This record gives sequence, C-alpha cells and structure tokens, in this order.
Amino acid sequence: MNDVLIVSLDKTLSKRLKSALEQSRIGPVSEATDTRVAIEYVKQQKPSLVVIDLFLPGTSGVELLHKLKQNNDCHVMLITRVRNRHLLERAYRYGADDVLVLPFSDETFLSFAFQRVGRTELAPQAKA
Repeated sequence: MNDVLIVSLDKTLSKRLKSALEQSRIGPVSEATDTRVAIEYVKQQKPSLVVIDLFLPGTSGVELLHKLKQNNDCHVMLITRVRNRHLLERAYRYGADDVLVLPFSDETFLSFAFQRVGRTELAPQAKA
C-alpha cells in the first residue's frame, strides 16, 4: 500500500498536499498535528511515506524525523519555509529522504512522493 501521513499544523499546506496525493491516486492519506500521534500512527500503520512540516510545536520536525527513523522503516520528506544549511544538513544526517523548501509546485512535490512510494509517473488527472 501507498499510505502517507502528513504531519503539520498548517491546515492550508496539509490540505494542498493531501489533495495532490489523492488526485494522483496515492493514499490513503492521513493527517496529524501532534508528534505523539504521528509516532503512534507510524508504529501502528507503517506508512510508505511521512511528510513532516519542519516547524511543529513542542519538537522540531527534525527531532520527529530522528525518532521515526530510529525504529521504523519509512520514507520521510521534510517541508520547510527556511533555507538554513545547518538545519538541512542535520535533517539529512538524521535520515531525511527529501527536504523540500517552500514555495514548490504540486508537480515537484508529487515527483518526490512518487519516488518514495515506488511510482514513476503522474496519474492522468494530476497532469497540468
């Protein structure tokens, strides 16, 4: 299965990413706004891909990434609005598969998502 978990407090971003994934027939897509919920979801559901907004309350997306990668075999993509070299280096060191810096197009996001869930082309309705 191509389950995806989106972890973000930004409802607009979550809705946009979820819509792009579902229109491209990747899913089911679940959402979490809390790191504890995200960790439990990954343990139970074992999604193919976890998309994490870098800035989360209580812990950073990089810390959540680190926790997820310690005990789970899932792909993790970080989304950020900040271009900070040290933060990006840390994200890759902790096991991020991809880091996308906003703004980016849905097509760019989907091309990375497809790589992680084993798909190589856009579904017909996702093409512009």
